[in-house]
Amino acid sequence: MQVPRTYSMIPPGGYHFVDTTTTPPKRFDGDSWDSVAKIVLEDRLANGRAPGNPGVEVIDYLCQNFPSHCKEANPAQ
Repeated sequence: MQVPRTYSMIPPGGYHFVDTTTTPPKRFDGDSWDSVAKIVLEDRLANGRAPGNPGVEVIDYLCQNFPSHCKEANPAQ
């Protein structure tokens, strides 16, 4: 499992997440990773969708698209 190296590193384009579970995909922007996850959750609930786990999804999105911003959570000894 990967985690951000530091939560203060801002990726290109700012703190954002593209939700590909919607058609068309929907982009969410915020002031931090936590605020992006909160916005995603609020949008899903407001639109009657299953909430999922936006906190994990946002970090997974970060690590998949900007791997230099992440590190292994439990590196081998």
